[in-house]
Amino acid sequence: MQLPSKRLSPSLASRCLTLLASSSFFLTTSCSKLSLSQSQTSENSIEEGTLKLSDPSSADKGPDKTSGPDSDIGDKSSDPTDVAEDPTLSVTKKETPSGNADAAFSSGGRHLYAVAPNDHKLLVYQRDSSSNALTLAQTLTDSESTDGLDAPTGVAVSPDGRHVVTVSGGSDDAVTVFSRDFEQGTLTWAQTLKNGASGVSGLAEASALCFSPDGNHLYVTGAESGSGTLAVFSRDVSTGQLTWVESHQNGAAGVRGILGASAVVTSIDGLSL
Repeated sequence: MQLPSKRLSPSLASRCLTLLASSSFFLTTSCSKLSLSQSQTSENSIEEGTLKLSDPSSADKGPDKTSGPDSDIGDKSSDPTDVAEDPTLSVTKKETPSGNADAAFSSGGRHLYAVAPNDHKLLVYQRDSSSNALTLAQTLTDSESTDGLDAPTGVAVSPDGRHVVTVSGGSDDAVTVFSRDFEQGTLTWAQTLKNGASGVSGLAEASALCFSPDGNHLYVTGAESGSGTLAVFSRDVSTGQLTWVESHQNGAAGVRGILGASAVVTSIDGLSL
């Protein structure tokens, strides 16, 4: 499918990493994007521990060419997925995501954002660039002041680092925008759009999301039982506000192949997904 996005130079695309922490809790990441899972025998939260990092790819690990106002760019590492020589991330507070969660680093790797669907939370961690310790800095829960976090299933940081966006299934079927503090990494609710409200469609059982490389558009998949959708939003890069553009449904208007869609990613050049 062709995307309404201009051709851009590659930025964060070459490095695939795997982070492991004990036999019951693991994270996997590609291009600074993380997904988290727990085995059925694990508890909802784990004790203080470490997340082991390995690099199974021999791909070129060239410097990140991302630019912008994010203070993360000032990190010593030129690659936003780089860590200290000791390849370990230490969890220094016990609250960790429960359920099949999703997470994303900020562009410079100083902050980690993780959604916990079972707990209806968005967790913000600060990462020490020297020790790689992760410290819980903020917990956002589904409420009147932060609507849109009922069973969140996906999270992404905008390419410019200004905003963090989540998608949720549950009772919300929503996409939610948060403004981001560059220094602390903490978030402030900015907008929630829900399926069926104000002309928005394609968010039923919202399952995953991704930005276009230039950050001007957001793509969200929906995995409603017996169906599958892809919603397209335009983004105001200054405010982060999203505007619904269109949605596509499996089996409608010749669209096929997105039944139960649960993941989405754009090509490096931004022309396809």
